[in-house]
Amino acid sequence: MMLSGTAGAVLVIALGTFVCFFGYRLLRVTLGVAGFAVGAGVAWFLASGIAGIAPVVVIVTLAAGILGAVLAAVVYKVGVFLLGAGIGAMLALFAFAGSGGTAGWLVTAAVAVVFGVVTVFLERAMVTILSALAGAWGVALGAFHLAGWLDMGRGIEALAPLNVGAGRLPIIVGAALFLALVGTLTQFGQGRKRR
Repeated sequence: MMLSGTAGAVLVIALGTFVCFFGYRLLRVTLGVAGFAVGAGVAWFLASGIAGIAPVVVIVTLAAGILGAVLAAVVYKVGVFLLGAGIGAMLALFAFAGSGGTAGWLVTAAVAVVFGVVTVFLERAMVTILSALAGAWGVALGAFHLAGWLDMGRGIEALAPLNVGAGRLPIIVGAALFLALVGTLTQFGQGRKRR
């Protein structure tokens, strides 16, 4: 999105690490982060297509992100839904990255809604797994941005095989999945009562 420099990559790594390993334990904060990401992401997409003026896009994106964060943290179930919907949209965009147009966006929206609803009903397991996945993905994007393998400023286009480089996409995805597994196991381990 707009975080394309070194500072943005470091911020994404820090937030990603927090969400990956403490997403369920500190749920209200995680929901705030997820609400900000979803609100800002939707606003950025809509405002960049309509406004086209960089300062307006930035202001609208930040305002919607803050509104999303407050809503998600205060209205608990909305936050849980937004967390699931955000991850569902991310996965759909990644899976269907070349199929733009109306059909691509409808599929992305449908997957987001399904993930949001399932997350509300299977809260503990889904929030743990999805927060670990989202956090790990953020860490991987930030780290590989710093390594010069991708440009976070390009959004989803940064992951297109031609933009990532030959053979790098499986490494990026593999690193994120491995970290997500470690984060999931860590979070489930934190949930156990000690005797």
